[in-house]
Amino acid sequence: METRDATKYKEYCRCRNKVRSITRSIQKSYEKRIALNTQTESKNFWRYANSKLKCKSNIPDLYLSSDNLYVTDTDEQKVEVLSNFFASVYTDISDDVLLVLEPRRLSYKMEQIKINTELVEKLLYDLKPSKSAGPDNIHPTCIKRACISIGYTSSTDI
Repeated sequence: METRDATKYKEYCRCRNKVRSITRSIQKSYEKRIALNTQTESKNFWRYANSKLKCKSNIPDLYLSSDNLYVTDTDEQKVEVLSNFFASVYTDISDDVLLVLEPRRLSYKMEQIKINTELVEKLLYDLKPSKSAGPDNIHPTCIKRACISIGYTSSTDI
């Protein structure tokens, strides 16, 4: 707003609420009119009802072949086109043939892991309590509150 005056803001709120009230009453009268005329004008009712759906259930026409000359006419043809497509993409792998992995030698040796209590305590203390629980289902708030005792008991120098 152009000003932070409280009286102007209250006036704005009154106008906003009045406009919202008017639009709600217009919407209600429109819906009532559609409901009363459902027997004679069912097309209007179904158009309004379908406009309120969150998802559309229509599948558009599909091409029957890769040359894009022919288009599906019926739902059965659409099912057939989609079935052929997914059958060509997803194939069954037989249990008879197994992938053989050749053994490999690693050319490097893993270093010694060093974990000390100060590092564990710092990492536990730096947990964000606003985050959700991890795969262990322990909430970070619980860990943070007990970080000192967990830090000294969960690890020793390895």
